[in-house]
Amino acid sequence: MNTLETSAEPQSPVTDAALQRVIQEKTKFWQQDGPANNHFNHSGVRPRGAFAPVYRCMLAQIPPKSKVLDVGCGHGRLAIPLAEAGHTVAATDVSQKMLDLLREHKGKLPIDIRLGDAHGIKAADGEFDVVLSSDFMPHFPDWPRLLQEKARVCRSGGLVLFAFNFTEHKTFAQPFGGGNFEHPYSPDVNSTKPFWAECELDEMITAGRKLGLNLLQAIPIKFLHDNHAFGGALGTGDYRAFQGELIQRLDANPAVAEFFAWLEKDLFQRLPFFAAYSSVVVFEKTAPAGGSDKATRGQPVTSVTPAAPAPAPLAPTTPVATARFLNEIPSETSVAERQYLHDFFASGWDGQGTVVEIGPFLGGTTRAIASGMAANPRRQAGAVLHTFDRFDDYYSADKLRATIEPMVRGGVFTPARANDLCREANFERLFDAIHSPHGYGQLVNLHNSPLPDRPEEIDGSTSLDCLAGETDLGALFIDGCKSWASTHYAMKFLLPRLRPGAPVIFQDFGWYTCFWISSVTHALREFLVPVSHVDSTYTFRLTRHVTAHDVARRFARTPVEMGEVYFNRAAEALLERSRRELDLRAELIAQLHQVAALMTIGRRSAAANILKGLNVQRYAAFADMIRGCLKSPTYLPGGKQILWQEAA
Repeated sequence: MNTLETSAEPQSPVTDAALQRVIQEKTKFWQQDGPANNHFNHSGVRPRGAFAPVYRCMLAQIPPKSKVLDVGCGHGRLAIPLAEAGHTVAATDVSQKMLDLLREHKGKLPIDIRLGDAHGIKAADGEFDVVLSSDFMPHFPDWPRLLQEKARVCRSGGLVLFAFNFTEHKTFAQPFGGGNFEHPYSPDVNSTKPFWAECELDEMITAGRKLGLNLLQAIPIKFLHDNHAFGGALGTGDYRAFQGELIQRLDANPAVAEFFAWLEKDLFQRLPFFAAYSSVVVFEKTAPAGGSDKATRGQPVTSVTPAAPAPAPLAPTTPVATARFLNEIPSETSVAERQYLHDFFASGWDGQGTVVEIGPFLGGTTRAIASGMAANPRRQAGAVLHTFDRFDDYYSADKLRATIEPMVRGGVFTPARANDLCREANFERLFDAIHSPHGYGQLVNLHNSPLPDRPEEIDGSTSLDCLAGETDLGALFIDGCKSWASTHYAMKFLLPRLRPGAPVIFQDFGWYTCFWISSVTHALREFLVPVSHVDSTYTFRLTRHVTAHDVARRFARTPVEMGEVYFNRAAEALLERSRRELDLRAELIAQLHQVAALMTIGRRSAAANILKGLNVQRYAAFADMIRGCLKSPTYLPGGKQILWQEAA
């Protein structure tokens, strides 16, 4: 079930007769010259007005030089721009009049025009790299059957794109009076209103999986054009007037239209899918069992055997991963942090050098980083991700199985497969099963090599020796430095191998127990400059080359060696910077890290005084961290908590 409970419009029982009636009426309607001409006169040859951002969004998802099929192409609002962009385009529609208009206005563009019904597309199995449609699928109550045909003619590793409506938006709109908004279309086939299909996103995902389609994105579109929240807030009548004026202004003023397109692309389309009623759905087709692209034509979708996952193409086919894809793996990182990591490595990273990840557990951050790397057009050949963790003695087999239960419920693994992967505490096989079916998995190099936890383990450690020959690492992401000693070891070994200008990302910088992270960034502040952050994840940039001696001289092996004065100065510096940058979380972390450090070196009274002086109301948004610190401000190597009552 989705996080948001949906509240779909009550519908009458759907009979086969009602279903067929709507399908026949829709087909007959668009076969008539009148509707075809009206649609052409209303929308023009090219996408414009409120609909232009929709088409731009779809066009942006398509890899260069693709072989594309436009289903329900109409008079070519997608087919013509696709052909102009250098794609090999075929276009099919049930309306001869629509196709005549397309043929008239395409000029000399080499578009393969095919008359035919989308319920039985005239194309070979796996013929196209991309199969798409705009506002076509919602016209039909049997949209899963149309999806089946699209999947059939799409090659393995290809894309299936279309616009659709999701009921989660109606729930989102409820607080704004969306339930009182009268929409001109209805998802009820027995309604007197024109039919317009909708479903929950989970239903769409399930339908896709049965056809070997993995959801990559659901991008909100037509935010201002078709929004139940606006309709509820304004009232049906005023909203209709708003719509009319919006369309009129967009059609009349190119500058307004360009601003509207920018707003849709750079703001609205970055919101969660339920922010708008309609979304562009982006599926990727995985290779079916046996490696064939064949799908059974004409059978109900429920009879299609789910395709066995196989390695997808290396480069992701979309510029931004969906929250759902990034949230599929159980992780202690937030969805926002994983989206940040993906976007950072997709566009903020310069694509040079090996990337190192410490402490992925099941790989929520691994997926975010590696899929971002694969999507980055600047990524150089040979730039891969090395990830290190303790894959033994972390969770028991039973706890591991319980942890991945959401993946079982989500259809990633069958119960039997999950049981097999979790039959022992070592989870290397599970990690590989999560990541290897995806294209980005080709970039991931896994190492069962935990970092030293205690000072006496540092000198003899060989945890990172496979990177000893590296001299030009491209980025460093640290989640698994769970002690002072492991942080000392990682910084001393890795920073000298990192090229100047490379990002150093600390996932636990903003977590109250991990005082060693703010301590090391303060100790090395002349080398590490803060860049950006999301939630607990903070990114720094290495300003110049640093040696192992530089690290050892500034950041001692134990917190006791650093001393109380150092921790107080580090906290003051972070507090000053966070207040200057209006970063309330870092402001609180500066104080909680100071408490944790002082408790670790035995300065309990000083730590308690800092906690007593906290303005709890100011930090109410982070009350969980304050409560956690009141119980146990930090922990020792091996995970043993430091408790206030034990330190008394």
